[in-house]
Amino acid sequence: MRVLRLRGGNVPYAAVQLDYDAPQRALAAWATSVRYLGSHSLARDSVWITSIIAHLREPAYGTLFADVVQGHVLQVFDTGEPATPERIAEAVRIVRRAAVPFRIGLGAFERETSRGRTEHRAWFDAVPQLAAVPGYHGIWIFPAGNRWVTLFRETM
Repeated sequence: MRVLRLRGGNVPYAAVQLDYDAPQRALAAWATSVRYLGSHSLARDSVWITSIIAHLREPAYGTLFADVVQGHVLQVFDTGEPATPERIAEAVRIVRRAAVPFRIGLGAFERETSRGRTEHRAWFDAVPQLAAVPGYHGIWIFPAGNRWVTLFRETM
């Protein structure tokens, strides 16, 4: 119903992003579901999915989704994956291996958790390294009501 409402509106859109935090063990089933949607109700749309670093650790990730979606948004916030030099290097390596067009999903907010305060904004500093990977198509920012333009400019 929401797709019909979107198509019937006067707002142009470039893609439909499906955001489902699939467990790693269910990635093949998720790919099958997305393939079905992409050949039926979303056949007229550019379909992107949300992925997380844990998904891309699956060596078959790129094969599962290569002919299913136009790309994925690598969400690096709210995943428990800190922007350490090691994690950034891993992200670059596994995004490159997946060989699927991608955007980097950044969070422009922080929150208190049981493990302490998040450091989502540290991933902004990783953008130049990830942007050098073939298939990079820009960023996607979840602002959570926060200003982010200045934050992004400071990191570039």
